[in-house]
Amino acid sequence: MCQLLLSKCPWKEHKAESGKVYYHNSATKESRWTKPKELEDLQGMNLYLAILAALPFTLFFFSIRFYVFAG
Repeated sequence: MCQLLLSKCPWKEHKAESGKVYYHNSATKESRWTKPKELEDLQGMNLYLAILAALPFTLFFFSIRFYVFAG
């Protein structure tokens, strides 16, 4: 879901010829050097969802490992 939101976000990351990262909004044609809050929020949400998705597997793995080595 979040990947879909990120793909629809008008802000995209680009690199200048100097190698410095800048952000361009395809809807407004605005460019800036600092990451826009909208993009920052979406990327943060994406990381949060990825962590939540991995959590059940991580808990399962460590519970099995604890049982095998401590049991």
